[in-house]
Amino acid sequence: MRTIYFAVVMSLLLSACTASADAVPTATTVPPTAAPTILPTETVPPVQSVLGFFPLAEGARWEYAAEIEYQDPDDTQATAIWTGVVAVEVVGQEMIPDGKMVFTLEETLSPDPPDEVWRGARSFQYTVSENEIIDGAQSVLQWPLEDGQTWKTWPDSDFVYQTEASYKGDVETPYGALEDCYAISILTGPDIKIEMFCPGVGFVQHFYHHFGTPQDEFFDLIAFEPGE
Repeated sequence: MRTIYFAVVMSLLLSACTASADAVPTATTVPPTAAPTILPTETVPPVQSVLGFFPLAEGARWEYAAEIEYQDPDDTQATAIWTGVVAVEVVGQEMIPDGKMVFTLEETLSPDPPDEVWRGARSFQYTVSENEIIDGAQSVLQWPLEDGQTWKTWPDSDFVYQTEASYKGDVETPYGALEDCYAISILTGPDIKIEMFCPGVGFVQHFYHHFGTPQDEFFDLIAFEPGE
């Protein structure tokens, strides 16, 4: 199963114009001429906030069908698979003094995975500025996205890892067909993490591959409920 997921994921990897006229002073008396024609100024709409594309709001909830392949505790040469549902829900939001929004999210796994699975229930926060979402110290999303766009994964650290966005277009999930999606990839050498982001819904697929002690994760969106 891990080979199938790995193959799937590796395939994902493979100015405003104005016109004006200035009055020129003259020493002679000249009959007034027709007023110059002023061309209308082109209005350039501002870049919409990332929240216009990632619908974070209190009560928003995403559910994923999940499989995690991990080290079999009874056989170091084998792996075992946990299957279940991973749910992520926005349970709080607040504006902080610098004008940014902070959203608190809770992630649960059902049924509880065994101790050998590193991932478990957790609470975390997204700090959202106009065009960026930070999870702890990690920049998980920037907007607008472009094919081939990169940014520093941990902006305030000495780590040189970069995140890259790749345009994927239409993506099929159990939740439905989604458009204009991007694969957000982090290659931490040698681990691989890919989040599929679709505007209007958010993160719809998750893949993580750990080299060394095996743990592969694959989540696929099955349900989404917008918040208030």
